[in-house]
Amino acid sequence: MHVAKGAKSVKSNVRCDALLLDEASRTDTYPYVEVNEEDATISHDATVGRIGEDQIFYLMSIVQLLLV
Repeated sequence: MHVAKGAKSVKSNVRCDALLLDEASRTDTYPYVEVNEEDATISHDATVGRIGEDQIFYLMSIVQLLLV
């Protein structure tokens, strides 16, 4: 995210979401926020989660329905 000098009343939220699919998975989140204007409201969120067995079952059932 880059806010240039002169960009007035900027409001922005940067969100980074990661989903870990197995025990070997990992994520590296490196947010980039450069603000060159004091009249800016910027926030950043990051979430990391593991996929559960129920979620995998649900996704596979949807895929099967789409393939039929």
